[in-house]
Amino acid sequence: MKRNSPSIFSESGQSVIEYALILLLIAIIILAILLILGDDLRAFVFDLLRTWFPEQAERLSWNDVLAVLSVMA
Repeated sequence: MKRNSPSIFSESGQSVIEYALILLLIAIIILAILLILGDDLRAFVFDLLRTWFPEQAERLSWNDVLAVLSVMA
């Protein structure tokens, strides 16, 4: 005798959890890439900003680089 009661775990809840796990995996991968390439990426962006804005090169700081990176993301 089967009962047609709703399952405790629905498929929509399962898909939300799967999407959350995929986003978490992507975030971990991006963090690992930034940790590995952090200094090289910072130097690249700093040189790029110095090339684009040579008159402001003396005033550029790490905070400026972070602000540009956050806008690009």
